Amino acid sequence: MTRISEQNPALDRTIAPVLQAIWAEALGLETVGPDDDFLQVGGHSLLAMRIAAEVSETFDIELPMTAVFRHPTLASFEVAVENAVREQATAGRFDRGRR
Repeated sequence: MTRISEQNPALDRTIAPVLQAIWAEALGLETVGPDDDFLQVGGHSLLAMRIAAEVSETFDIELPMTAVFRHPTLASFEVAVENAVREQATAGRFDRGRR
């Protein structure tokens, strides 16, 4: 799976640190590494809801809580968020073109 940040390095500089901060704050940790597993570092369903809500609001996307469990490492979650951001941007361009 190709990360959007590989196509656009600016995204990696903006999305990755923001997601890391959101996870760290929700989990009560100073830092979270890219390979840290959400459940293994103390995550649970309420924290997944908090993370999904914060990410959805921050990036103006619709991200279900289940995304945290389907993509349990920060690195895999980042890919999922990047894809959602790209899909939202594409949908927005399509919707504007229909008006």
